[in-house]
Amino acid sequence: GGKVFVLPNYNQPMEQQREIMLKRIDYLFDIGEFKGWLTEQGEEIELKKFASFEVFGIFDHSMGTMLAGGAVQVFGTKHHHDKWLRDTETHVVKGCFAMSELGHGSNVREVETVTTYDSNTQEFVINTPCESAQKFWIGEAANHATHAIVFSPLNINRSNQGVHAFIAQIRDADGYLCQNVWIADCGRKIGLNGVDNGQIWFGNVYSRGFGM
Repeated sequence: GGKVFVLPNYNQPMEQQREIMLKRIDYLFDIGEFKGWLTEQGEEIELKKFASFEVFGIFDHSMGTMLAGGAVQVFGTKHHHDKWLRDTETHVVKGCFAMSELGHGSNVREVETVTTYDSNTQEFVINTPCESAQKFWIGEAANHATHAIVFSPLNINRSNQGVHAFIAQIRDADGYLCQNVWIADCGRKIGLNGVDNGQIWFGNVYSRGFGM
């Protein structure tokens, strides 16, 4: 790890703390720390994950905020697992867990983001209808995430089918925001400046077949 895992300096500027955190995560991916986390099952891999998160939390709580891969693993089908888990496990896909909203925090039943199924294109269309519906405090959204696991009620033929999770691409491979996606930085947080929390707005973003 070289100088990547020196004692965290919480007096560093926020941007530097985020940069060093990404280097730490990338280093762990490079040495295979996360191999099998999402694609293998059994007691051994579960104990490894538990022990790793314990160590991450002791060293720096900012390291223990990766939820997107687990969301695909838990909510997804074999189709989603085959398509997403390997790339998430190797950090080709950098996910963020987009559940909390400005108006409702983590009260999932009250989220206002709207997803409508378009039967003509067979796609899910994700939209932020008002300011209180913006996804808020989303870890890794401000700078790094390429995809978001978006929690939203699903409307089919004007009928509410309840809250579902959808995979939406928010940045391309070069790090540029995708069309009709807007992101703002939530700024500083005491003790967690290594996490790039962000706000996300969706303007009718299409997600083809990626509902869970």
